[in-house]
Amino acid sequence: MRTLRVKLLVDEEQRKALFATMEAYTEAYDITASWGFQNHTFSRRDVHRGTYRTVRDTVKGLSASLVETAAFDACANLRMTKLKSQPRRKQHGAIRYAGHTMRIILRYGFVSMSTVYGRITSQFPFPKCYEKYLDWTIKSSLLMY
Repeated sequence: MRTLRVKLLVDEEQRKALFATMEAYTEAYDITASWGFQNHTFSRRDVHRGTYRTVRDTVKGLSASLVETAAFDACANLRMTKLKSQPRRKQHGAIRYAGHTMRIILRYGFVSMSTVYGRITSQFPFPKCYEKYLDWTIKSSLLMY
């Protein structure tokens, strides 16, 4: 496993879409973390069954995959706190993209990702020192501000 850091080149409209997605992801995280804390569980299955429909109805525009990822992050943080405190997130905290919610093509410095306003595409400068990773398959990624 390796971490490659790149800076996305986004315009103002794309930046707003990414911030709105971060806010929606945080809202989904907060709902699931609260439910898990109140019901004294960090089981991904139990939290999913208890919150999925509520989150989908409450948090408009967030894809099902990102709702699931937010819930899984909440469960991991509930586990870390051993259910002694309810975990909190920054409003514009990192989003974990997995699977088809983000597509990255290193060779072309291209990324396509899901947001609450639909998919956006962007470019990123690809440093020469990363060339040995060109053929890698990206399994997951973090979007950070």
